[in-house]
Amino acid sequence: MLDTSTIKEEASKGLEEFIKQNQKVNYFFDQLKQCGELIILGGALRDFSINQTPRDIDIMVNTSGTALNDLMSSYNFRQNRFGGYNVIIDDIELDVWTMENNWAFKNRYFEASFNNITKGAFYNIDAIALNLNTGDIDANKFTEALKNKLLDINLDNSFINSNPNPEKNVVRALRLRKKWNLNFSKNVIRYCRQWLDNTENSFSIIYEIEKQHYGNTLLNDSDIDLLY
Repeated sequence: MLDTSTIKEEASKGLEEFIKQNQKVNYFFDQLKQCGELIILGGALRDFSINQTPRDIDIMVNTSGTALNDLMSSYNFRQNRFGGYNVIIDDIELDVWTMENNWAFKNRYFEASFNNITKGAFYNIDAIALNLNTGDIDANKFTEALKNKLLDINLDNSFINSNPNPEKNVVRALRLRKKWNLNFSKNVIRYCRQWLDNTENSFSIIYEIEKQHYGNTLLNDSDIDLLY
């Protein structure tokens, strides 16, 4: 069973080896570090902690939007509607945004600080963050999810409906259950059912989102039926 110290050690080592294997990515990280503290979030840390290569890396930078924008002007990027930057360097996908543009902080649900970052994660298994500058790690909700084999909604109930991507959250719930062999909590089942029951052609939308976002399709109708 993964514990916090093991996650920190394995994720730090995996990330270091990963970026050193690519000179351009290593240089990009060095540039980001000059802007401010770097915090790695979610899926990449999960994958590194079990010696897998992540599909992409989510990076939060504790800096101003102006400083990050100046840096990103040297790269070909796609900016999303939430103020983040998606950049691909030698086939490695990196999503970068400032701490102030984190949707939970921007909406003033929590004070912008490292200790509050995982509170904005939608699912408990996503509630993991590592500060590369200080070495601080917050992985309690993540390790609890693995221990209990239970996928649950981590976000405060008051803010759930404010999350801007319900369709992606449903897809992610189905894929996370399959990848990590998890059960669904009552809250997850209720949330996913509500979207499915109130969306026309919901199954088709799920498969299309999965293909667009992940580049593959792991799900089938039987996976969705587990919600009922």
